[in-house]
Amino acid sequence: MLGLTSRGWERGAPQDAGIEPWISRRLPGGRYIVIDLDPGIAVGTVDALPDQKLDAVGLANRPEQSWLGGGATGSFADLDPVTVSEIIADLTTLT
Repeated sequence: MLGLTSRGWERGAPQDAGIEPWISRRLPGGRYIVIDLDPGIAVGTVDALPDQKLDAVGLANRPEQSWLGGGATGSFADLDPVTVSEIIADLTTLT
């Protein structure tokens, strides 16, 4: 998961108990692709919670939007083919 940071993704802001519950990447047009993580990344001890489940992957106007209870704000069909290809390549590195 942390390998995505070398591909332009940013770890989420620490929330309850110092857990980063998402990772996101800014997209053309000002939106973000956001992956909601379960249980999330522990700040300071990133290997404390090694197994991550991808709860959701979606588009948002702000990275924290999904965590705050907001839903997706767009469809992947709204994105250009190059951006979609890059996202798929990034997600493939997680498998």
